[in-house]
Amino acid sequence: MNSETHKRYLMGRDGALQQLNLVPDDEKYDEIYGAVNHPSHYTSTQYETIEVIRDWMTFEELKGFCVSNALKYLSRRSRKNPEKELEEIMKAQWYLTYIIKHWNEEEE
Repeated sequence: MNSETHKRYLMGRDGALQQLNLVPDDEKYDEIYGAVNHPSHYTSTQYETIEVIRDWMTFEELKGFCVSNALKYLSRRSRKNPEKELEEIMKAQWYLTYIIKHWNEEEE
């Protein structure tokens, strides 16, 4: 997996969503990346859980859900399991990136 480029998004100063291409440089990053992005316990059915949640909620509710989840992961990052602190931070980033990505879609 080290040779793959992973897509990330960053909000620019002008408010535009910019895609970043990151190439992981170690196996630990690859392991964490797999656990954070589309883990099997959320994708074992026809529909990924986050997409069902998105379909059931208004966009305002979805924003609150994503921001709340990010705060949860950030607040417990070193208390739940100190060895997985980076994974918890990446989970928070996943939720924030998800809502930023869909924010632009809602404005269209």
